[in-house]
Amino acid sequence: MADTIYQLLEYSLQEIGGIGRASSRAIRLLEIAEIFLGRGDPTRCLETLAKALQNIDLLKQPLEKAKLLAWTARVSCQAGDGAGARAQFLRAALLARAMETASQKEEALYRLACEYAGAGLEEETERALEELYGLMSQGEGGIEAVQGLIDIAEIYADISRGPKAAELLAEASDRTPGVRDSWFRIDLLSEIAAIYAGAGFPERASPALEQALSALEQIGEASRLSFLLKIADVYKDLGSELKTRDVLQKALEVVDHEELSYSKSRGLVEVARRYWQMGDQSASISLVLRAGKIAEGIEDIRDKIASLTEIGLELGTAGQREKALDMADKALALGRQLEDKRAKVYLLGKLVRLYSDLDSGDRAAAALSEIIRLVQEYRVQTSGLAVIAVDLAEAGKYSLALELAQVLREPEARSAALTGIAGSLVEANRELDEQAKRVAMDAGKWARR
Repeated sequence: MADTIYQLLEYSLQEIGGIGRASSRAIRLLEIAEIFLGRGDPTRCLETLAKALQNIDLLKQPLEKAKLLAWTARVSCQAGDGAGARAQFLRAALLARAMETASQKEEALYRLACEYAGAGLEEETERALEELYGLMSQGEGGIEAVQGLIDIAEIYADISRGPKAAELLAEASDRTPGVRDSWFRIDLLSEIAAIYAGAGFPERASPALEQALSALEQIGEASRLSFLLKIADVYKDLGSELKTRDVLQKALEVVDHEELSYSKSRGLVEVARRYWQMGDQSASISLVLRAGKIAEGIEDIRDKIASLTEIGLELGTAGQREKALDMADKALALGRQLEDKRAKVYLLGKLVRLYSDLDSGDRAAAALSEIIRLVQEYRVQTSGLAVIAVDLAEAGKYSLALELAQVLREPEARSAALTGIAGSLVEANRELDEQAKRVAMDAGKWARR
């Protein structure tokens, strides 16, 4: 297994040479370094970090440079290179404090604090957060100040400083009435509640959620759905089933008043997903089937394809294989009518994932073959398929993921897919089957194009 992962990473490293932007090369190298670290190979990790630093040193934008230096420092620390970590953290800190604008300085200090926390350096984390808080206190307030307090509180919660997190969240909550835009105020209150819940203060989360629900009356009904789903998610995390169901019922009322078939179908799927997560499979399946009927009336072909594919995924999750295959087949038939070859390739990629989830190997292979034909015949841009290849890997469909990655033409996309596939293998501690190993080790098909 180690040989296979290392081979994939070597292919990815080869592709990095074709990536034009130094920042993109640095990001990919940092991702690869973390995978080497996850494999218990600090030596290869540090070698890769050195290459990342060479690219970071080419950057002209101070904010971008500071963020990537802090990331490099955190991985160096985790790999056991204390001296290297200190050097890069110092460079990141100096750059952060030298930023031209207050907003850039705040963003750089926030990223520095996140990476200190990730490295387990609590004292350094708290010093950075205190400096960030002081800088924010000099600002004008408003939405940015409230969001800043929430961001700082979240880091304190991550380093198990619950009381300090609660103190900052209380300050943020006290400032929300000063946020005039109801949309932002609802979003901020929902976020405050979520962090309270995660930090172990459920009794403080509920009042924030009630405030958010009250504020919903001040915005148009068509805009309420996303907020209601967020609020339902927090109530679910709090273990309050009655409140969760009450909010989901309000969400369904909003969906029922939606006039556009596409929006209504998507809304039903989102609510159905929450019921599934709660364990109410019957309610979830009923809503997804209803979404499927509504999707038939969608006029725009791309919207219709997107809805049918999403509904197919949900039906597959619910064990409704035949109905899911029917949705996928309808999406495929519509997709063949698309004139835009890039859109057609992306749709086929999503269907490879859906068919594979439904254990329909023949259909998945046929969709993949069609992608290969279109790419070879029309030189279609393939960057959107990288995410799908990684999704396939995370679902354990490694052979299909690798075959899809081979189709990718752009070096950045192919490198992203290979890195993501290797990372998913490390994360899952999985072995490739023989077919996937053959695909991975076929050097000819991974040669630079």
